[in-house]
Amino acid sequence: MASNTENLNKKKIVVMGGSESIGVPCAVYNKNAKSFLYTIKDFISNEENDVEVIDMFNMFINKTWNIDEILKHNLTLKEIKQLKETCIDVNSEDLLCKLAYPKGLSKLDPVLPGDSEKRITDMMREADDLIMFYQSGSNNIMYELQANPLGALFDKKMRNRGISLMKDDEIMKNVINEMERNIYNILTIKDDTRLHIMSLYLPKAFVLLQDKHYGFKVVNDFIKRFNESIMELSFKYAATYVDIEPISSYCAKGGLDFHVNKKGYDLLTDIAFNSISSNDQGNRMYFKGSEFETDNTGLDGMILDANKRVDKYKSTLESGIYKDTIFDKFLPEEREECCKSVIAEHEKESRIYGIVKQMKSK
Repeated sequence: MASNTENLNKKKIVVMGGSESIGVPCAVYNKNAKSFLYTIKDFISNEENDVEVIDMFNMFINKTWNIDEILKHNLTLKEIKQLKETCIDVNSEDLLCKLAYPKGLSKLDPVLPGDSEKRITDMMREADDLIMFYQSGSNNIMYELQANPLGALFDKKMRNRGISLMKDDEIMKNVINEMERNIYNILTIKDDTRLHIMSLYLPKAFVLLQDKHYGFKVVNDFIKRFNESIMELSFKYAATYVDIEPISSYCAKGGLDFHVNKKGYDLLTDIAFNSISSNDQGNRMYFKGSEFETDNTGLDGMILDANKRVDKYKSTLESGIYKDTIFDKFLPEEREECCKSVIAEHEKESRIYGIVKQMKSK
């Protein structure tokens, strides 16, 4: 009974992060590895603080709409952890991912007793102090370009499509608007959130190749301009802008893996900790948005949303009408193939949610 009374008197701090793969130490995992969020928890835990972590950093469920849906459907901490585990397991079905992911990575954030009773927005609202490390955007950019760093190195068609579309700032504006919706929703849930918005970093291979191939200079310039937009977004919402560019030199596997190696991940952890140490004030614009509504449908709501995206793009594929979709500016001969790829991506989303739902029922 005494220990329960002590916990009630402690300051309740929640350290939260999401949603890109930057927070998953996938290239450096070993039995002692932990997310930088848990390292921060260790730093700030003491007899006066009760610190909990909500780690939404993920290897696949990492787009801006995923953040909004996790909040809207008010997933439990158990479901969020199982999403991370399932995404790693499902991605490991791909040979390249299987070779890249160290054994045991999916057990990085184990489910603890009581996690099934803790819902994310409730934890956010009830926190005396909410510290949020937000990184998003890069996976949305790859989605809208239908291109990724590794593929662009070897696939000329993909590389050319990305270079062409990056010359149009509309994609950048679309993604920034989606990120702003995330930020708005987070601050609507808790307006004094200590929000730390992280930049993107340049994959090492892109830096090395920019003097040899014009296309990589286009990509690098795009990322730099994108970071300028992220910085402006941080200022708009009185958030802290966290520049993680220094980790660019420490990509894994000689730069072919655009995730960072151990030295890079340790540096990322230091940058994050320094950010909260030097910015100990929460959001001070006293943000007042409309009340954020949750429906508590959990995984059922996630499955429904993913299936709506599948149906949307299946309808697009059947009609052949690509206006008002991400494919509107693609070359006509590329639209069908890319649309099929997007359908497969959203079917994978739905499958992952279904697997987690089955795990919950056991």
